[in-house]
Amino acid sequence: STLNYNHSEEVFLNRIMREDNVSAALQQDSFVSADVSTFSKWKSIKLKSYRIKKNFTNFKFYHLIFSVETITRYLFYVLFGLLLWYGITKQQWLVVGVTGLLFLLRLIIQLFTINKLSKYFMAGKFYFSFILLELIQPVYNLYFRITARKKSKRN
Repeated sequence: STLNYNHSEEVFLNRIMREDNVSAALQQDSFVSADVSTFSKWKSIKLKSYRIKKNFTNFKFYHLIFSVETITRYLFYVLFGLLLWYGITKQQWLVVGVTGLLFLLRLIIQLFTINKLSKYFMAGKFYFSFILLELIQPVYNLYFRITARKKSKRN
């Protein structure tokens, strides 16, 4: 039933996977990697992923989970900016301090977690570029989603 799809092997695997026949392998020799040494290769992989996702079972459920994560991420930054602006304009230095501490706490926890996982997965380290990447990623995801939809409509 999936032979007519582009990248049908991924759609086929998604359809046959169930909780009782799939397990996660977290040994370092079980990792699968892709060559994303250039932006165009990364873009090609992302576009392929968005084009085939609509054929996956439970896609709407997972899409909702990732949407909530993106919304809460931006909500955090908006609230951080508003609280910082409020504290500075009203000279509420306690608000500024607590806001700054919460931001630093969140950043430290994220960097610790990501760097620990990156070390395990042999992927390098992240530092403060992580904040920029965290803000840009949802914008790129939206771009890829729109581009994939346009290409799907043409085909």
